[in-house]
This record gives sequence, structure tokens and C-alpha cells, in this order.
Amino acid sequence: MEYLVSCLDEWLNKTSQSSLRRAFSRWIKQVVLPVRMPGVEFEAMNDLQEVQSMLAERVKSWVENSKIEGIKIGISQGISQGDYRGYKSGN
Repeated sequence: MEYLVSCLDEWLNKTSQSSLRRAFSRWIKQVVLPVRMPGVEFEAMNDLQEVQSMLAERVKSWVENSKIEGIKIGISQGISQGDYRGYKSGN
């Protein structure tokens, strides 16, 4: 998504469409991001460059949080499977 925002920003810069840039920024903030990341609060973003900067900063933490969550789920599933196999072999 960061790449698409960057391309849109670059294209709209070439065509001097400042009002369209603001409209896309609001649309991304109010429609796209809440659907993709429910429950996440987003600060005011009035320009595509601000959207791009926010995404660049947050993507790193989102990836890290996703990895941590995935590891937790994997450990939980592994423990459950191990408990089940141990229970099965004990009977």
C-alpha cells in the first residue's frame, strides 16, 4: 500500500492537483485504513506525503506485532497438539 500511495503522490504532484491529493488523503484515512486495520487510531493526515510517512513509520511496528502474534499462536497450537498427543498415548 505504501508503494501505491507513493505512486499516487508522485503522479498528482506532476499534475498539480492539490485538492485531489487532499481528497485521496482523506479517503485513505477514513475508508481504506479503517477497513484494513480496524481499531487503529490515525492522526490527522491532510496530504499524501503525510499518509506515506505514517505508513512508513507504522508498517515496521505492524510487521513486528504480526510476527509476535503469529509466534504466540504457533506456540499455543503446538502446546495443544502436544497435550492431545500425550493424552492419546497415555490411554
